[in-house]
Amino acid sequence: MSIKRKRRGISFGTIFMLSLCVVTLLFGALVFTRIAGDTARISLDPNLLTESLRVLARSVTDVITESGTPFPVNEAPTPAVTRQIAAPPSTAAPTAALTAAPAPTQPPSRTLTLTAAGQVSIGTELRSSASKAAGGFDFYDMVSPVAHALSGANLSIVTLRTGLAGANATGFDTYCAPAWLVDGLKASGLNLFNFATDRVLDHGVRGIGDTRSVMDSKNTYFAGIYRTQEERSRPAVVDMGGVKVGLLAYTSSLSAAGKKAATEQEAALYTRYLSAQAAAAEITALRVNGADVVIVLPCWGGRADTKPSKETRAEADVLIEAGADIILGTGPTSVHELERRAVTDAYGEVREVFIAYSLGNFLIDDSRDTANILGMILSLDITWDTQTRKTSIGEAWYMPTWIMRWRDASGVNRYRVIPAGVSTIPEGMTESIYINMKKAYQNMVERLGKEAARARGE
Repeated sequence: MSIKRKRRGISFGTIFMLSLCVVTLLFGALVFTRIAGDTARISLDPNLLTESLRVLARSVTDVITESGTPFPVNEAPTPAVTRQIAAPPSTAAPTAALTAAPAPTQPPSRTLTLTAAGQVSIGTELRSSASKAAGGFDFYDMVSPVAHALSGANLSIVTLRTGLAGANATGFDTYCAPAWLVDGLKASGLNLFNFATDRVLDHGVRGIGDTRSVMDSKNTYFAGIYRTQEERSRPAVVDMGGVKVGLLAYTSSLSAAGKKAATEQEAALYTRYLSAQAAAAEITALRVNGADVVIVLPCWGGRADTKPSKETRAEADVLIEAGADIILGTGPTSVHELERRAVTDAYGEVREVFIAYSLGNFLIDDSRDTANILGMILSLDITWDTQTRKTSIGEAWYMPTWIMRWRDASGVNRYRVIPAGVSTIPEGMTESIYINMKKAYQNMVERLGKEAARARGE
């Protein structure tokens, strides 16, 4: 009598059917995650599966994970969708509805408006012109004719080629201005003061301390001077209108007076020297700390340069390669060219940058040469695309400015910054000077062209 042996294990048909069920469930999970988004979570207990099914499950869930879209760098994840289930009525009713609260969405792009003027140094005549009989100084009157062009922007920048001293100070000079200067410029709409120039250390470490004390009391932004290494190393990133702006200010050299008043170690601590290695590291630090847009303010080139030198162009290339989006240069006393440039990075991504090689002089009294008293106010609309995480330059215009000087009834020379393209002769200006100013305005417009920015007369 033969004994039939019981079959052990699971038949091939059973395995096939179980596999088919698992694949069907995982396919359903894939469809679910596509509908539910990143808030969906799928997990399988491997203890419930045979080895062959565990392998199969791993291969399918890997596909689901890899097909998801990662969150952009430095961007907060979208809040999870919350689901609300309506309570069923007391009588028999249809199945309760499943509703989903819409997730908040961020605007696809944000725009930062920026204006920038050139450099300021306050000599004896400017202090006399601003002096008030009752004491103190009023510098607003000097810049009020161009306040309409400076005000209203998220960020409005000016470079002070001078230090500052408080109300009780004495011994002002061309590179140590009264604190009232900040009040007058701030009233015109300027809200960021850059001190990184060749004259930043003319009065040594004490001068840096005096300037910082003044600026700490003015409730406005400033750049280019520091008190400690910790402060200098801290990335400067500020949220302006929903755009995170990172800013760095550099000088490529110090004046003879600055080198005499401060040691090399002090200079390296209290300001920033322009170098390729430093720029690359510091711009990267801004990006890591969330900067959407990086603006660099270099004081470079020679004072008498009438166009960017090879060295200046090379330094601009270094800053752009390091990640700068906007470069607003000062140093030379005259206005240099403007440039828009499309840049392709190492990953093949294209971004747009803007370079103003020199904004020239905004307010000075030590020269009446046409090139030195013809300056510029630049305006840029900078758009940050939150989807592509790229910067683009929209509307851009510049307004040539003229440092007007005339003598009042008391024999004191008075100064004002006016639009160089004004259509009528300003009070106090002679016809010959007006003709010279209009000719200088036209020459600048023809020289700068229209590719980077359009000209504005007044």
